[in-house]
Amino acid sequence: QLNPEMLFLCGVSPADLHWEGPEELFSITRFKGMTTTLIPSLTTLSQKETPDLVPVKKKLWACLKILFNIQN
Repeated sequence: QLNPEMLFLCGVSPADLHWEGPEELFSITRFKGMTTTLIPSLTTLSQKETPDLVPVKKKLWACLKILFNIQN
């Protein structure tokens, strides 16, 4: 049995999973002993760089730095 510490919800909403968590992208919450984070789908994140995607990737990086305690 897996016991994850972190769960990234990629391109799904908590409502899709019948979970009453925050719906805001890049929100970090605790749920059943796991740290959970909502992020855009991997398809979205892997698209060619466009001006509207740059802020999304910056928010993702800021979120990952918090989750993995990265300082720079």
